[in-house]
Amino acid sequence: MSSPCDCVLWNWYYEKEHKGEQDNSNTNDDEEGTNMKVSLISKSWVSLNALRNEATTDPLSISSPLPQSIVESSSSPPSLPIGFMPRLAKDETYASDILKAWNQDVKTLAEGGRSGDNASAATTQHSRNNDIETYGCVFPYTRCDGVEYSGYLVIPSKLHKRIMNPGSSNNNGSNADEGKKVPVVIMFHTGAGPQDIFNRYKADLLVRQSIWSNNNKRKNSNSNDHDHGGDYDDKDGCIVFIADIVSDFVGWTWGDRDRYWQARKELLQISSSVRTTTDDDSTSESDDNNSEERQRIKLRQTLSAVVDAVKSIDIVDCKKIAAMGFCLGGQPILELGRMQVDGIVGLISFHGLFDGIDQLPLPQSKLSPVSSPRCREALICNGKKDPHVPESDLLRAEQVFQSAGWTTTVLNFENAMHNFSNPRTKYDDPGAAFGYNQEADVKSWNAALDLLERVLEL
Repeated sequence: MSSPCDCVLWNWYYEKEHKGEQDNSNTNDDEEGTNMKVSLISKSWVSLNALRNEATTDPLSISSPLPQSIVESSSSPPSLPIGFMPRLAKDETYASDILKAWNQDVKTLAEGGRSGDNASAATTQHSRNNDIETYGCVFPYTRCDGVEYSGYLVIPSKLHKRIMNPGSSNNNGSNADEGKKVPVVIMFHTGAGPQDIFNRYKADLLVRQSIWSNNNKRKNSNSNDHDHGGDYDDKDGCIVFIADIVSDFVGWTWGDRDRYWQARKELLQISSSVRTTTDDDSTSESDDNNSEERQRIKLRQTLSAVVDAVKSIDIVDCKKIAAMGFCLGGQPILELGRMQVDGIVGLISFHGLFDGIDQLPLPQSKLSPVSSPRCREALICNGKKDPHVPESDLLRAEQVFQSAGWTTTVLNFENAMHNFSNPRTKYDDPGAAFGYNQEADVKSWNAALDLLERVLEL
């Protein structure tokens, strides 16, 4: 059975007719981002409240294996029927677990946001008494070599209302919000791919946090109390952009692991490139005006496409961009730290992978206080028992961020393993070094929200 919230998910052909606006953009056209801006009013928005509703979303329907004809399709994206449902979970149990966790967290937020024995990160410290609607839509983008990706936007109800009703007045009869820019957080997926229900769960909870509210009293107080009661006000709001870095429109990553590992290998391949003094990427340890340095060229091209897509959105504040990544998503977070893109002021990694980091040159800070007046911060959240992140990689990652001029914090949780932020994931192998850790999840999430509040000046 298809969820009603995704019946218009694959309105790709309409999107493709309009995305030329963003394909021709360039992140360095001007300080506000791209010259050509994209309005979100024409997008096919769907309710995420409907997706997380277990009465309308059958866990089996979002975890069933895809037809082989779709998995093996050479087109990107493949031709899909109207109402097609991407595969959002590994299996029915995983889908059910995430839906239950998602609903429990939203319920706890609506009841006041108190932490408890079963609370995950979203229900503590920065929580707010709110029961808002959230919306999502596909936002495709294209890399410079023509590879297409399936980005996904998540926004709160107040922002959705503003987008769909431009020029409408507020309760005072004014149009104070018209033309107002909002911050954006780019979210990079794990090795499960962009069509992982975990991504939408985390994005949904992120836009519900109190830091986006005008009623967030911490802006004018030194209090450490993040729960002030009262109604949630998402007047400012934010956009969460779930980025796709493996070009997966249908959820093939769940079932075709060989294809995933090949895509990962190509994305993270390190090769030599010629750097000149006019390059926009980070400089190497060499001072030569024209020199060769080893770079992840495909990853950088993919990230440039992501940033271009984000900056092409007409309501995005191009000076208030942050990014967070989980697992595989640690690689783009690290690379964005090396690239030092104008407007990106906060980077966060949750149990991120940094394999191959020892083969890359150390960058040098290229952004002056004049070009980047905001403090740029990076946060690395790691589990000490994560075998996929050796201590040498962790130390090198910290060194890379610091060398590039980022104020860097490392949280290394004593008893945490890999994937510690996924509250309901179950694994077939009890000996695997994966597992949820509530302490690491709560502390890392709240540290991330603190960072966003600082660097985005909320």
